[in-house]
Amino acid sequence: MNKEIEIRTQLYPEQEKTLREYLHANYEATQTLHQTDYYLDNPQSPFFTTFPEGDKDASIFLRLRQTQNSTMLGVKHSHNVPGSRKPLYCNEYETKIEKLDETLKLFKLIGFTDVTVVNKTRTTFN
Repeated sequence: MNKEIEIRTQLYPEQEKTLREYLHANYEATQTLHQTDYYLDNPQSPFFTTFPEGDKDASIFLRLRQTQNSTMLGVKHSHNVPGSRKPLYCNEYETKIEKLDETLKLFKLIGFTDVTVVNKTRTTFN
């Protein structure tokens, strides 16, 4: 099990451009990886909650992640700051799978539904 701590922030396009320029000027880009994440839900026992203001969140995520190098099945369990919805840390459990399409079919056959597909590119800097 890996313990993951992330700091997330929202940037305006000009801020993102400035940050990218700074990173490329001061650090070495060591890896760029495209990821496609498939988040699934179980309608019989939903992971996702919709709050009165319309926000959606989940403390547990079931995800299939495909990259150029591998496909992983993972469960993330988010732990929030006590008394709030702000994330504190996340436990992550992953295992490699061979066939994405067959695994998606398997989960759909037993009742899981697609929640969303997220395409992203991550760049690692040292």
